[in-house]
Amino acid sequence: MEQQDIRELRVAEIAHQEWPTLGPDETVEGAIKLFAESGISGTPVVDGGRLVG
Repeated sequence: MEQQDIRELRVAEIAHQEWPTLGPDETVEGAIKLFAESGISGTPVVDGGRLVG
């Protein structure tokens, strides 16, 4: 099997289509829980479909 050079990959090939997000009113406790459950260390803050943080 031929290996592909990572520098030639397109972002769309490796980006997650569904990524957990937080709302601006979420508590820090809720964010920590989401991070632990999802195995992530950060996520976008979205308000009404708009990126706010």
